Amino acid sequence: MKVLSFDTSHPRRTVINLTYEHQSLNITLDITSSQQNKLLFGIDHLLSTLGISLSSVEDLVIGIGPGSFTGLRIGLALAKGFAWAQSLRLHAVSSLETLALSFPWECVPQATVVAMTDARMKKIYTCVYQKKQKIISESDLFPEELAKILTQLPGPYWFVGDNLYQKELTEKLGENQCHFLPLWITPEVLRDHGMNHPPLSKEEITTLEPRYLRKSEAENQKQK
Repeated sequence: MKVLSFDTSHPRRTVINLTYEHQSLNITLDITSSQQNKLLFGIDHLLSTLGISLSSVEDLVIGIGPGSFTGLRIGLALAKGFAWAQSLRLHAVSSLETLALSFPWECVPQATVVAMTDARMKKIYTCVYQKKQKIISESDLFPEELAKILTQLPGPYWFVGDNLYQKELTEKLGENQCHFLPLWITPEVLRDHGMNHPPLSKEEITTLEPRYLRKSEAENQKQK
């Protein structure tokens, strides 16, 4: 296995994994500015640590959101550039799905897991897994909308990602039913989830876009 994986969907956190044969290295970057430069630095650092170049990689896994509009554009543009320049097989996966799968399922195999990140405008990007199977696809919801959906599912509920709207959710669902884990995407899970998806064709790479669930604030402003 010779795989480079990265996800840039979070506005303040980027994860990178480089697996080369039996060696695997991870970096998690705290991002406040210059995300593209830090992403390139992180990738270069992993490659140099293992003493290989990008041409030694065969597969590339990219998280395509939903999440930060800017981060997703940067990550996907870089992934496409690498794929074309080095003839890499490109695998695209949902960032929210990968976050849910990063939950420690071996500890709570029957769990109802709610992956969520900040969608801004008082909303949440979320998807729900139960017994490690997706039961609610990626959605863009207000906290009260999410709580209403969860009341139809068995608890307790394990929230992973950004620990948002804890007060609102516990009031609706019950404090004993809500567990909030400050967990983000595990780099190895990103790699494995991506490799379970078939590589994209050249045509699919060309048309691949970040998984936006709504228009950006800039796009909304242009339409006013």
